[in-house]
Amino acid sequence: MREFLHVDGCADAGLFLMQDHEADGRINIGLAQDISINDLAVTVAWIAVFEGTIEHDRSKPDDTPHKLVDVQKLSGMGSRTRIDLDTGIRSTYD
Repeated sequence: MREFLHVDGCADAGLFLMQDHEADGRINIGLAQDISINDLAVTVAWIAVFEGTIEHDRSKPDDTPHKLVDVQKLSGMGSRTRIDLDTGIRSTYD
């Protein structure tokens, strides 16, 4: 499972934080939603109208199973990411 963030969403959050918002410590920026690599590949294939097959090399070792950031501090400050994964993939593909 991985979390992906469109660069414009990251930039928006950075600008939000630079506009008179004070917070102690680190602030995570993310969507707080993760997706499996397989589901990501299927989504990209659907958006790109890919008609081939998606194959997995199961001989490769697994990586960290879960990477999801805690965005409660940023959300509590009123910031919301405006670009969901499908929209981000579509705009990148286009």
